[in-house]
Amino acid sequence: MQSISRKEVADIVGLEVLAELHQIREKTASFERKYGASYEQIESSRLEQDENFEVDDDLMEWKAYLRLKEDRQKRLEDFQHERFRVA
Repeated sequence: MQSISRKEVADIVGLEVLAELHQIREKTASFERKYGASYEQIESSRLEQDENFEVDDDLMEWKAYLRLKEDRQKRLEDFQHERFRVA
């Protein structure tokens, strides 16, 4: 049987989280390119515009990616500082 240290677990999971963060950043950047603005700018301007289902759908997806990004950044920080439990 092989054993693995907490640091090795943290490094492996940290790399996986970094890969996820890269994909999330690519997706949010594609929305920023598409609309030429940040999520916050587009969301606030939506109040003044007529209903547009494509923009509304994009905003929901964009917001989900932003929340996921926050979650993954917190997870990465936890693993970098070895703040996790092995079951």
